[in-house]
Amino acid sequence: MGMGRMRPTSQPSTRPFTGTLTVQAIQGTRDGPSPAGDEVAIELFTHAGVRNINVKLDGQAKAVLNDLDLQGPSQARVVVRHAGVPYPGISGLLHADQPAQTVEVVVYETTSTPPPWQVLMRHVMLQPTDQALQAMEVFVIHNPTDRAYIVRDDAGGPGTSITLPVPPNAEQVGADGMFDECCVKVEPGKLTSTQALLPGNTRVRMGYVVPAREGKARLELTAPAPVATLSVFLPEGAAVVESQGLQASEPFQRGDTRMQMYRGGNMEAGQTVSLVVSAAPGGSADGAGAGDGPVAGHEALIIVVVVALVLVLAAGTAAWKRKRRAAAADDQGGAKDDEVKW
Repeated sequence: MGMGRMRPTSQPSTRPFTGTLTVQAIQGTRDGPSPAGDEVAIELFTHAGVRNINVKLDGQAKAVLNDLDLQGPSQARVVVRHAGVPYPGISGLLHADQPAQTVEVVVYETTSTPPPWQVLMRHVMLQPTDQALQAMEVFVIHNPTDRAYIVRDDAGGPGTSITLPVPPNAEQVGADGMFDECCVKVEPGKLTSTQALLPGNTRVRMGYVVPAREGKARLELTAPAPVATLSVFLPEGAAVVESQGLQASEPFQRGDTRMQMYRGGNMEAGQTVSLVVSAAPGGSADGAGAGDGPVAGHEALIIVVVVALVLVLAAGTAAWKRKRRAAAADDQGGAKDDEVKW
């Protein structure tokens, strides 16, 4: 057989079948109590629609749903609520040839003590237009502890757990991740979230527009916490009039687009770097909000960057789960150093 030939990818069976879904909660905090008895909300996505199921974990912190009558490939989204914090998980695809799936969800105890969180990576994608500078940022935020950081106000309601600075002149600000619409507040110069900051890595995407003044747009980037690496990407040919705290790198090719990059790193909390970019003639800033793809025309670069970040997150999550399982199984008290090294 020639080395270049590929076997066709097998497709999941579409036959009706009886399925089994198991949800297993794992305590990720050393010496934390078992999540047995925690509530679990399940959304089962099937050909017939979405089926909502609510159950509780048994004494082994497990919920088993047997005899699920499914008419074709199905998938479940589960949310385990532990200590007031929701922890989501996604099952593998259930189908006639794979009728059973297990979803493992790591849960944590909470703390009101701010963790020494940091930004492992901050990537900023820019697109100049004749009226503005469109921007999309991707943060990878790392909480090195084994507890979910959550804040309650005096009335017991959710308080601010994390704040991200926004350029002072930014407009059309929006974000996702732990800054989704349920828990985010947009204020002048900052975004705040009331969601819990979970252990390990959290990805946040933020988009905004910086208006041009007299043909130039000034972008100021302030570190919300220590930042390990900062990378700012622009299309080659964008005129950078001024740069403070960032070093230019050689242009590079990404798909059909040549890009230039400015790098920073080892930033302290509160430190600010900046770029002044000349507006591009003939562009348009319309529809540049966070949900509309603020770096239109450079999707290839965004995909490459986001895929790289997802791989980092996946590797980190897998390492974190392995460490938590080992700690949970250690009857001798576990390791002395609870911080995951990346």
